[in-house]
Amino acid sequence: MTSPILTLDLLTEGQANGDLTFNEAIRVLEALLHNRIADRDLTAPPTLAGTGLAYIIAAGGSGAWSGHDLKVAIDLGDSWAIITPPTGALYWIADEAALFYWNGSAWTSAGGGETNTASNSGTGGVGPYARKTGADLEFKNLNAGDGSIVVTDDTVNDEIDIKVADGGVSTAKLADDAVTAAKIAAGAVGTSELAASGATYAKIQDVSATDRVLGRSSAGAGVVEEIVCSAAGRAIIDDADAPGRGCALLLGQFDNAILGAAASETFVVVAA
Repeated sequence: MTSPILTLDLLTEGQANGDLTFNEAIRVLEALLHNRIADRDLTAPPTLAGTGLAYIIAAGGSGAWSGHDLKVAIDLGDSWAIITPPTGALYWIADEAALFYWNGSAWTSAGGGETNTASNSGTGGVGPYARKTGADLEFKNLNAGDGSIVVTDDTVNDEIDIKVADGGVSTAKLADDAVTAAKIAAGAVGTSELAASGATYAKIQDVSATDRVLGRSSAGAGVVEEIVCSAAGRAIIDDADAPGRGCALLLGQFDNAILGAAASETFVVVAA
């Protein structure tokens, strides 16, 4: 006969060598009442030493442990006592410093929080994790800083929303030539997003070459284009008044090549 829970051999009336059965049961009970498992990752049994240590046999048990996966094996010195754990059996796993219990089909962590940990990864280890105090994980607050960023606790969606504040991007925060057409989505930036005088010449994309005028030569309204301008055209544009522009135009018409004059000849054009 055996006991109903741990299936330990029971003494019978007139049993020979009953002391052996009794002593073995005492040693098994001692190990189980200790509630301590030395290891739960071994598949091959260690050398018997009579230590009374208990082990959870890992999947794929071999030797004396073969066919007893996930059961508890107790070192009795001359043999192994193999015990089928009852559902709810709770043991301290010594080499892991953690509690595990038998749920009827698997050994499951009993929790407790002490195995929890966290860390920051990435460049410089910068992140929201601050420290672990006891079983508590502590995290840094999110700070909006100088007002350029708005941080909102979205309790409805259980989120933290972070966005650039209206007017938060100033010319001082942009690198020269940083804003290109390829970096801006169509319609993403309207006049309301720009501070007055916020777009300076230094922040506008570079022109492709000398003698370029920004405007539009294609028909209809549309994106600003580069218009090629010759040095002569630039000379007309930068004249201060109408007479100056007239002189430049006349000088351009009456050059030596058109009139067929010798290189040494000089023509004077007088503007009205």
